[in-house]
Amino acid sequence: MKSLHPGSHLSVSKGLYDHHGIYIGNNQVIHYFGFSEAFKKGAIEQTTLENFLGGSDQFTVVHYPSSTAIYTNEEIVNRAYRCLGEDNYNLLFNNCEHFACWCVTGEKRSEQVRAVMRHTS
Repeated sequence: MKSLHPGSHLSVSKGLYDHHGIYIGNNQVIHYFGFSEAFKKGAIEQTTLENFLGGSDQFTVVHYPSSTAIYTNEEIVNRAYRCLGEDNYNLLFNNCEHFACWCVTGEKRSEQVRAVMRHTS
């Protein structure tokens, strides 16, 4: 298993899409549960790393250029904690990748959504 540190943005493949969350330490991840299991909508929650990975042992730590990663690891974890229970999931505008990116950069972005939009335009 990769070496993780609190504040890491994690991504795991779910086949047709990637699921994202913030590793907060002690084998725990905060993520937007919305559609993490097919099309079952859910709120931002804390779960174990194993549950987040959903049986996969392959995941990616998303790296950001230093100019965009404006928060310290502790601040990233605190931002994730503050969002626990939020239930405003929206596939195009407020998904798990938007959440994780916001925790790190302050900007809600989803490269997956952008890629789909480029291919449908």
